[in-house]
Amino acid sequence: FFPEGKGLTVSHYWSRGKEAIRFSEENCDILCVSCHQWFEEHKTEYEQWKTEKMGVKAFNLLMLEAHRYKKRDDKLDLLIIRELMKSQKELQ
Repeated sequence: FFPEGKGLTVSHYWSRGKEAIRFSEENCDILCVSCHQWFEEHKTEYEQWKTEKMGVKAFNLLMLEAHRYKKRDDKLDLLIIRELMKSQKELQ
């Protein structure tokens, strides 16, 4: 863990258990450790911040996607991750 709450973490607005958006960039925010902890303890404020950042329409679409049933497919997820890593390497 980071000393004195320093460093950056990835915050998933909708939990990682929501398979439909597990790897969605729209669902993830890079936050300092202190802000991440604060938002975890203050969900209403996190929702307000997230909605202002994304816009109401995009936030509502993310919410719908988060609650869409998607059967977990580890093989497909692995293929997606590999392709994303490959495209990142090509950009470097």
